[in-house]
This record gives sequence, structure tokens and C-alpha cells, in this order.
Amino acid sequence: MMMLLLAACSDSAGPKDTRTAGLVIWTFASATDTVNAGPIKVYARLLDDDLRPVVGAQITFSALQSPTDYLAAFADTGAARPAYAIFNTTTDSLGEAAVSMWHSTVAATGALQGEARVGTNPSGVFSTTSIPLATLPGHAVGVRISPRDTALYKGNSATILGGVVDRYGNLRDERASLIALTEGLDANGATVTATADPSRQRYRAAWQEFADTGYISIVPRGTIAAREIGRPGPAYDYAFVSLELDGSAFTPFLSRLPPPHYGSCCSDMGPQWEPGDSTLIFFDGSDYTRLFRTTRDGAVAPLLLSTEAANDLWPQISADAQWVYFARTWLGSYQSYIFRSHRDGSQLEQVTPSVGPYTNDLYPSPSPDGRNVVFATDREGNISSLHLQVIDTETGSVRSLGIAGTIPRWSPNGDLIVFGQADALWVVAPDGTGLRQLSLPGRGYKAWASWSPDGKWIVAEHFGPTIDLIEVATGMTLPLAFTGYLTVPAWQHH
Repeated sequence: MMMLLLAACSDSAGPKDTRTAGLVIWTFASATDTVNAGPIKVYARLLDDDLRPVVGAQITFSALQSPTDYLAAFADTGAARPAYAIFNTTTDSLGEAAVSMWHSTVAATGALQGEARVGTNPSGVFSTTSIPLATLPGHAVGVRISPRDTALYKGNSATILGGVVDRYGNLRDERASLIALTEGLDANGATVTATADPSRQRYRAAWQEFADTGYISIVPRGTIAAREIGRPGPAYDYAFVSLELDGSAFTPFLSRLPPPHYGSCCSDMGPQWEPGDSTLIFFDGSDYTRLFRTTRDGAVAPLLLSTEAANDLWPQISADAQWVYFARTWLGSYQSYIFRSHRDGSQLEQVTPSVGPYTNDLYPSPSPDGRNVVFATDREGNISSLHLQVIDTETGSVRSLGIAGTIPRWSPNGDLIVFGQADALWVVAPDGTGLRQLSLPGRGYKAWASWSPDGKWIVAEHFGPTIDLIEVATGMTLPLAFTGYLTVPAWQHH
């Protein structure tokens, strides 16, 4: 049998080497075994500085790998199954204690630790020691692909890990072979290369009788910004991120940590790139919601220097970059209307006419020629049933599209308007004809979409959340599986 020890002892119950002061732990069986293996007996001995046994000391056994992975579990000797991740026992007349240990379901290397506390100071650790501990993966039960679903630009490649795993998902040493299942991919070793135009592709990772299928979205080239809503790690310290559609160039910006804590009050913030794509406009605030612009290096400034007791929301920039349209709602008035101003905040003016309380015009989007603005309003129903209307900015005439919907966005080509309705995305011509559902049936979306510069694609948030690309002509959907925790994407227009 293999014997592991930190210090040596000389009596018949323990190691045969020289006795040492302090705590020593050991086992006569191997501390390296597969997941769920055990039990093995673990021994401890506590001697004082004169090498006399310390009787009645509390010995605490644990095997915790930071931050939360427990590498072993314990119980009294002779127990049929483990009971505790941290186990306390006391030393006998020889200063010794014993416990049964089982390996956990986590394959990892770490340490089996012992801590001793004595009656004269039960709150303080008298002595601590440890021995190496290793848990190996179990029998192979399947193949796991990482990343299982990702995105590539045409001509680019990704390294895929086709790992063989045990029943607990622990990765073994073996690796699966990759095979392309669709014609738009080339698989070579652990590398997958995108060879087709934008499309959804599949491949297989196989080892012996086990296999799994992976997916690649071959995406059009583009850059988006999105609202950060909870990605673990340092990125959550920022309100926005920008990234390429293949997931590269992931860049958090606009710190939310120092006051005024941007992003703490508004979950959506309505981001949109300004012309030139160097700055992003958004709404945020505390007492009142205001319009701001920020650069990628976090320099932020208000768009309007307003003293109105009102909230300014959902900014959209005209194609000629002359106007910023937004919705303004007055606190306690139960009404909101569409406004616009120049990008420098000058020449503020109301666009939709006032008709009294309980009227709400929201989510403006100007046509590419700047002549018309589509918006959602409750003028045809109530705030829970918005309808789409269009206002002529020169004459002030308003017409209804006869369609219920929210957050409309005019296409760069001017031929379509995309909007949300009942967890789906729809498109319609500006005259109200040609209404059709754009998103796939049963695949729910937030009522927010942003057009590609050429008007061929929209980017939207699928409930989950993940961000999808949808081809407008065909409805082909390309998920961006790596975009969890991102919302309200805005496509950058160069």
C-alpha cells in the first residue's frame, strides 16, 4: 500500500519514523483515486512540544478547492456512506483520531487538510497540515464539445475541444475526432474552418461509440454594441460592451462603478451608434432619465442640458446625422411625446402634437430621407396596446399603419419597418402593406431590433438571453450563443 504523510511518528498506530511535535495526518491507502472512490481511512496525531499526546483536541478534516469545489467527503470510521464535506472529531489518549474519506465527483488535484484546536483556545488553530489529494475522472460515458455553438466569419477557423467525459462531466485525456456534417465547414484535426456564406452549419465530434454535435453560425461581418446585464467577471463593471459578430474584439466600456453609476437605474438604456461610430448615445439617470453620449474609452457627456422635470428616452439619430429623436415623458402627467434636437442639443422641438393627458407617443425612428418618423402610440387604444403611426415632419400630418406593435425601426433602405409584437418580430412596408412575421414561430424575442448597414439583416435579443442575427429576406436565423447576458444590441454603421 502507498503511504502519504507530512511528518513521521514511531508508535504502532502510525508511521514508523521519528515522532514530531504538532499535527500530522496520513493514510495507508492511496490518496489518488477516481471520482466517488472510497472509503479510505485517514489518521491524525497531535503532539505537544514535549512530544506528549494532546488528548481531547478537535481535529477538523477538509478538502476544499477554492472557491467551492469539495474534493472529498467524510464520515465516522465504519460508516457506509459519506456525510460531511468538513468533519470534526477529537483525539484519543494517544493524541490520535481517524476518519473515513470518499473522493468527490470533481476530478481535480488538491490537498487533504487537517486543523487542530485545543481546549485552552478552542477558537484558534493550534496546528495545521495537509497531504496531497488527487481525484481522477471516471469511466468514459460521452463526448462534450467546447465551444458547442459559436460563430465564425467566412474563411476563419476555430479550435474545438471534443473532450471525452465521465458521468459527472469531468474531462478525460482522450480527444474526439471532428467531422463536418454540412458543406459549409471544413474539419481538420481539432480545427473547423468556415467555407460558406452566412449560414447555419453542423459538425460532429466522435470517439469510439460516443458522439456529440456542434454548431457554427457563419455570420456577416459587423460590429455591435450591447447592454451588459450580468456577465460574471470584470465585464459586469461596465454598462456596455462592443464586439465583432464572431465574438472577437469583446471590449467593455463606460464604467458603472464610480458615481453616477451608469446603468444602475435603466436596464435597457436604448444604445445607438452615432455617425462615425466613435460614440454611443443612450438614456440613463437617477431622478430624471437623460440622454448621454459615451466614447469607447468611457468619456461621457450629456446630450441635452435640460432642466425639465421629465424623462428623455429611446434616442434615434436621423440618417443625415442632423437630428436626434427621442420620447419625452413628464413625471406625473401621464403623457409623452416625440421630440427632437440637433446632436449638439440645440433647437429642441416637439414633433408629435399634444392632445392632453393619458397620451403616450414612444420609440421614434426616422425614415432614411428624414421626412417621416414612425413611432408607437396608445392613441388608438391604451398603454398596454400600442399601435404604429407615422408623422410627416414637414406637414405634421399623422397616419396609422393599422398595426399593433412596439419599438419600430426604419430600415436603412427605407423599404421596411421592423417592430415587436407578442414576443415576435415583424416587418411591414411604410404604407402598411406586406406585413409578415420575420422571426421563427415559437422563438421568442424582445421587442428590440437593429438593422445592418445594408438592410439585409437585423440583430435582436432572443429570450434566453442570447443575440440572434435574422436575414430579412429569408428569416434564416443565426444564433450567437456566446452573447448570454447581453441585451438591446445596436449594429454599428460605418
